[in-house]
Amino acid sequence: MKKIKHLVCLVVVVMFVSIMNVDAAGVSIKSIKLVDQTGNTTEVNEAVPNGLDIKFDLSFSDVGDSATYEVVLNNPTNKEYEINTDKQFSKSNYISYSYELKDKTNRVKANSEVTVFITIKYENPVPTSSLVDGKYIESNTMGIDLLNENNPSTANNIIFIILIILGVIGFTFLNKFIKNKEYLIIIFTLLLVPVTVFALERLKLTVSTKITIEERYNVYYDIGSIVKKSDLNDTDYVYRDCNEIIKIEQENGTYEDFYECNTLYKKDSSSYRAGDLVEIKRIPSISLNVGRCYYSDDVYHCYKDAVNYDYFGICLKYKCYNDPEIQNANICDEESFNNMVFDPPIKKHWYGDYGYVNFEYPSKVTMPKGDFYIEHTSCK
Repeated sequence: MKKIKHLVCLVVVVMFVSIMNVDAAGVSIKSIKLVDQTGNTTEVNEAVPNGLDIKFDLSFSDVGDSATYEVVLNNPTNKEYEINTDKQFSKSNYISYSYELKDKTNRVKANSEVTVFITIKYENPVPTSSLVDGKYIESNTMGIDLLNENNPSTANNIIFIILIILGVIGFTFLNKFIKNKEYLIIIFTLLLVPVTVFALERLKLTVSTKITIEERYNVYYDIGSIVKKSDLNDTDYVYRDCNEIIKIEQENGTYEDFYECNTLYKKDSSSYRAGDLVEIKRIPSISLNVGRCYYSDDVYHCYKDAVNYDYFGICLKYKCYNDPEIQNANICDEESFNNMVFDPPIKKHWYGDYGYVNFEYPSKVTMPKGDFYIEHTSCK
């Protein structure tokens, strides 16, 4: 009886040591590096490897924002692994997760390293109804399978299930003919060995993510009334009533088409979260001296010195529009306007559909929940 117990213990120890040895000297992540990020992507916490586990913590704001990581896998074993070719390894309504090997292969060769690029992208807009306090948080855990080349890669799951079924059938069959339960335990333990070995040959690179999607808003500056014809489709501009074509002379003597607009705004290169402290910038204003133009062929032809680029003075006026005629302009309300904090402090006003304030440059203001527009004004 003691010999049987010792034998059972020996089998268990051998299996345990085998597992430990594989884990200790197996494939692991050597390094992780953020190699590309687009738009307003922010790495909230740096990704740190732990064996074959990675955790990414990212913040996006605009559709198209993405982050790409370079992950180097180290394989010190004499085994070669095949990486699962399903490159889209997680499903999400808003975020896409994909990976690609640097050398365009799906092999992790023995005693070598391989580089995998993992890309996380904000693919589809999160509806407003899914936002809580302007944020949407999504957590995912997914895996990239690394399969030993000796296992048929197209049927690993089937083989694993077959082994388990055969083990159960074998145990049931032996239970009828072997009365000594100690021997039955030993035999069944031995039957589990191929299942255990098979499991050890199925490694998984586990990727966990926490993605925060947060609304951001824009600041627009009044820059005058002249815009290049080629810029009319640029989403960085907000304009109204751009009808009249004006040809303006260039340095080389040729003419370039411009439009004269009643209202013309240029978007700040950055976007901001509600509550961010925004520093008001100096944006050049474009004005046109019509006296330096002549009318010909139903078009104004203007000399290059008819266009002036002036910087606004020390005073600005903030307007909170409630005007549906202004394209792309968000409507903001009196409550949002009054909750804005200016540095240095100023006195705010609200008259009819407009809120406005005069303040000196330089100045800072907290970002409201919505776009806002700054235009030139005189100090009074």
